[in-house]
Amino acid sequence: MTAERTPTASAAELQAWRTRALNILLAILAISTTGPAINAVILSVQGRASWSHVLPFLMAYTLLLFVTLAQRLDYRLRAWGLMLISYTVGALYLAFLGLLGNGMIILLVMPALGIILLGHRSGLALAGISLLIYGLFTLFAYLGWMADWLIIKENTLAVSQWFSQGLSFIALLLTLIIFQILFSQAQNRALERASRSTQELRAIRDQLQAHSEELDRYAHLLEVGSLVSRETAVILDQDELLNRAVHLIAQQLNFDQVAVYIVTGDDISLATAAQPDHELTDPAIIQQVIRTAAPQSQRFSMDELVHHEMTLPLQAGGRVIGALNVHTTRPTAFSEQEIIALQGMADLLALATENSRLLAETQASLQELDALYRHYTADAWQQFLDTQPGTLRYMSGSETIPDQVWKPLFAKARRKGRPVTGESGEGQDRYYLLALPIKLRHLPIGVVGFYRPAKAGPWRADDIAAIETVTDRLALAVDNVRLLEDAQRRAAVERIISEVTAQMRSSLEMETVLRTAAEEMRRALGLDRVVVRLAAPDDEGQNGKGDETNVDLD
Repeated sequence: MTAERTPTASAAELQAWRTRALNILLAILAISTTGPAINAVILSVQGRASWSHVLPFLMAYTLLLFVTLAQRLDYRLRAWGLMLISYTVGALYLAFLGLLGNGMIILLVMPALGIILLGHRSGLALAGISLLIYGLFTLFAYLGWMADWLIIKENTLAVSQWFSQGLSFIALLLTLIIFQILFSQAQNRALERASRSTQELRAIRDQLQAHSEELDRYAHLLEVGSLVSRETAVILDQDELLNRAVHLIAQQLNFDQVAVYIVTGDDISLATAAQPDHELTDPAIIQQVIRTAAPQSQRFSMDELVHHEMTLPLQAGGRVIGALNVHTTRPTAFSEQEIIALQGMADLLALATENSRLLAETQASLQELDALYRHYTADAWQQFLDTQPGTLRYMSGSETIPDQVWKPLFAKARRKGRPVTGESGEGQDRYYLLALPIKLRHLPIGVVGFYRPAKAGPWRADDIAAIETVTDRLALAVDNVRLLEDAQRRAAVERIISEVTAQMRSSLEMETVLRTAAEEMRRALGLDRVVVRLAAPDDEGQNGKGDETNVDLD
């Protein structure tokens, strides 16, 4: 493609250069000939020059001004106009001034200038015109016609002189044309090479620009993936997480639609979507992606727009938990780098979704365990308190504050589960009271009360915080004591069971075994009476009938 475009580009550039050169040359000639034209008119008016000699030059000057100003004409027409004007002036110089004028110079310059402005063929044609004009004037000199035309009579009309000058003219003309042709060819080749190099550099630049845009797009995709990961890392709720992720992807990547589908049992449901349009989504593709765990893309037309759809699996823990579906209406399909980046986003989204689900399950399990623990702790403490002879109450210091003052304060602190302050007495006997619940795993198991005289001031927040820290440790300590007592009680029961069992196994007679068991149980448990009765079951499986063996110890 570059090679085909190079000649056209070179020709256009060469034509533009020739047009600029022609405009510059015409402007220079028009300006430089204005003075001589005005001088010729003045001389003619004063009678020192003949109007027959001046008028042809004025006509040529007028044509030169027209060609110079008519820049809308094709540059070739203007160039040929310049050539004709120049040949006219050259012919006038030869007619009026002979070999002493500038006619031969004009005839020599025109072919070279034609090669530059019009090309090789035009230059050769102009060289032929130059030779023809010189040959005609040589013939006119031979015939003697020029004797009446010449202004300067000292001009020679000898044919030998004209012929000798003609040979020099031809030699100079050929030399000038050959060198000009060679130079023009070299210039054209250089221009073509430069044009080809320019086209190649332009193609390389376009490739680099396309590659740079692709890298920028991939970098932006990675940046969006990092943004999605960062934004969703702090969101614990699965619905909020998915909604935030799809809106970020849609906004940052300018997708027309982004949707997430989640597998729930045997069903596939739409979890969330940004700019949802259900007509753009093919459920069969969603099912296929989830079944095969492989990305799928498709291209279709709708509403005179080209749509590109990409569906990627959400995989976590070796299983597909859903799919990420994106739509765009751009003309190009998804590139390999885009698919890789989008799959990375899908993996991050799947991992975040799975972590959110596991976190929710863990929190639910912890809440259930906490509820069970609270229930167990409440039952254990209730059983512990039931074994005590009365309410456990301990006091340190003088009993200044009566119980009827403490009871409502304690009840309020236990009910609200937080510190409660109060006052008691008046004047010098005024005290500031503080009741704090003793909480074990947020479960109140008791209340502790403090008081201090009015001169010590009300209870401050730092005082209450310090006391709360102590009561938290007190709750752990008393619970450890309860557990220790419970363990000791269980150990005592196990020891009694072991002793009773050992005594029963020491004899092989039934009545002895039963008597030993009754005696050991009465002794170990401190009972007043133990009755052991063995009865054979009847045919219907009801006890109380048949033979009986009784052991009654008072």
